[in-house]
Amino acid sequence: MEQIAVDAGGVRVHVRGLSGRDELQLTDAPGEMRRLVSRLLPDGHRGASPDVEELTIAQRDRIVASLWGHTYGDVILATHRCSACTEPYDLSFSLAQLVESLWDRPCPPDVVELAADGCARLRDGTSVRAATGADEAAVGGLPLEQAGAALQARFV
Repeated sequence: MEQIAVDAGGVRVHVRGLSGRDELQLTDAPGEMRRLVSRLLPDGHRGASPDVEELTIAQRDRIVASLWGHTYGDVILATHRCSACTEPYDLSFSLAQLVESLWDRPCPPDVVELAADGCARLRDGTSVRAATGADEAAVGGLPLEQAGAALQARFV
């Protein structure tokens, strides 16, 4: 099956293209995108690609967006109904432009340094890192308040 090379924000990942079987297996269960990306790493290529659990959530989402664009095209089209008046409205945008606009944002003013390992040092000396798939999996079944505290303990 076709291999797709994806720049996942500083990490080059190779995944196979989506199949109908992949699409049929998708659910709205927590962690589904993490499982999907893991399934799309070719067996013989896993050693050269990062572990899905080590990717940041932003990197994983960038992989999923690239797969969507490769499979279905760049333009997202949708029709929704206004919750206030119930009238339908159409929405369309370029997925590639959205990804780039989110990825290329400047650092918040409190960030004074971005380290090579992906951690950010804040003005007050605190060091933080982005959440990963492993973080997401670790807090997946916790109530919201406990999950927030557990995440903070993991990456602050």
